[in-house]
Amino acid sequence: MKRTRWAIATATLLLTTALVGCGDQSSGGSDDPPAADGTDGTYGTDATDRLPEPDDGFGWVSWRDVAVQVPTAWGHAYEPGGDWCAGYDPDDDPPVPEPYYDLDPASGAELAIGCQETGEDRPEEFGPAPEALWATHVVLEPDDGSEDRTLTDGGWTLAIRSVGDVRVRALAAQGDADLVDQIVASARRFSVDHNGCEPTSPVQAAEFVRPEPHDITGVGEADSISVCQYSRTLGPADPALMGSWRAEGADAAALLAGLQGAPPGTGPDRPKNCVDDYFGDTAITLRVHVGDETHEVYAYYDWCFGNGTDDGVQRRELTSETCAPLFVGPVRIVQYSSHLRGICDSA
Repeated sequence: MKRTRWAIATATLLLTTALVGCGDQSSGGSDDPPAADGTDGTYGTDATDRLPEPDDGFGWVSWRDVAVQVPTAWGHAYEPGGDWCAGYDPDDDPPVPEPYYDLDPASGAELAIGCQETGEDRPEEFGPAPEALWATHVVLEPDDGSEDRTLTDGGWTLAIRSVGDVRVRALAAQGDADLVDQIVASARRFSVDHNGCEPTSPVQAAEFVRPEPHDITGVGEADSISVCQYSRTLGPADPALMGSWRAEGADAAALLAGLQGAPPGTGPDRPKNCVDDYFGDTAITLRVHVGDETHEVYAYYDWCFGNGTDDGVQRRELTSETCAPLFVGPVRIVQYSSHLRGICDSA
């Protein structure tokens, strides 16, 4: 079950979106976690240059500097939080939620409503939502310093592991305990993820920055384009990758054409709607791969000024060909100025 929520931040006239997926939690007894890779249970904390090929039927998903393998049929969604009761009627028979992955649940919008406790007795690790809204899923989120552990309750298995500064939390329904073990055992740090994105980028700086100059209009054809989204609320050297995907074939060609054909300048902007000493929370690095070369284009989209793409030679305005197509899967529009609606989303 997924829903789209909109919240308006009045002071800045920002529009915030978030997909809410039906999450799951679990509870009960504790077992000592098995060691991954047959070693000491550190779950691959050494960063590697490239991620290995995933197991059959699985693919990588990455957040900050950690990646895990999940079934390729899984999509991105948000597990239910404190507003789980919005749109939920206990007298209805809710649909069975599909499995999913969630990258940092705290980054999604949450309605300011008070949902009553479910009355279901379970450890707090399993969250506030009733079991009817649970689904098999995995979450990557900031590590809280707690111990690795495995909890079971009512046929559900919840495994929690720390990998570097990231916590991996995987929940599986009855019969899928082996899947939980497989997911958490696959977790590892990386230097370049499966889509060609690095854990850090200069674009995560608090202020607007420009990439190394390379005229994007001189690129005849791109082999692929890595779309790498970063948080700008962390330190400039901290792993800040929020999500990634890779455009290939017709998608890469269309995105490249849009970047090349966008009008020079910045915008659309409405600087009067925002304070002038803040520059937004997220940004995207586009890594354009051409043969053995990679050229970067930065995309800014979530503030009232400075919006646009930049190849280091020419700044260009955002268009519906260069903004909305960027947001696929885990790369999501978190907030943007309301006048960009229809440019940075499909509305």
